[in-house]
Amino acid sequence: GDMGIRWLRDDATWSRIERQKGVYVVPSTFDRFLRSSRSEWGCEPMIILDYSNTLYEEDRAVATEAGRRAFAAWAEFMARTYRDSVTYWEIWNEPNISGFWKPKPNAVDYALLLKAGYEAVKRGNPDAVVVAMVTAGIDLTFIENVLKEGTVGCFDAVSVHPYRYPKSPDKAETTVEHLQRLIDLLARHGA
Repeated sequence: GDMGIRWLRDDATWSRIERQKGVYVVPSTFDRFLRSSRSEWGCEPMIILDYSNTLYEEDRAVATEAGRRAFAAWAEFMARTYRDSVTYWEIWNEPNISGFWKPKPNAVDYALLLKAGYEAVKRGNPDAVVVAMVTAGIDLTFIENVLKEGTVGCFDAVSVHPYRYPKSPDKAETTVEHLQRLIDLLARHGA
């Protein structure tokens, strides 16, 4: 039966697809998932281009020009390969926390990756939607620091994960109020 699920979000993990420099092999089960989500299940896939690749980077981040170029080449490959089945591509997952951007979050490095990733995805599929920030919580400080790096125009949408732990989402400043502050911040920067 129909469970009402309309979106699916999953990682396209760079290091699993590029195991040899410049050679991209998408695992068959993931390839099938990407190609069939929309056509067979009626679900819109939102795919995260994420995590570093030890072929280019030491830490779980992308902090070098060589790494950015390689990430961009892979992102372009993904967007082109799946242009008929995936429209939405997120650049990284929660780059504002050290669990996902090591050794510690860096808005400047993320902004550089976002710029490279945006251009690459659009080369692969001009109709793709590039989703940025993808923060743990509604991290206005991190987002503003990324915006200050000239990233307006290098994303089509912003994603946040509005965790409120240990509070429930309806306590303190409401999620809606916090999201309004995000909208105001984006507007101030012309996004």
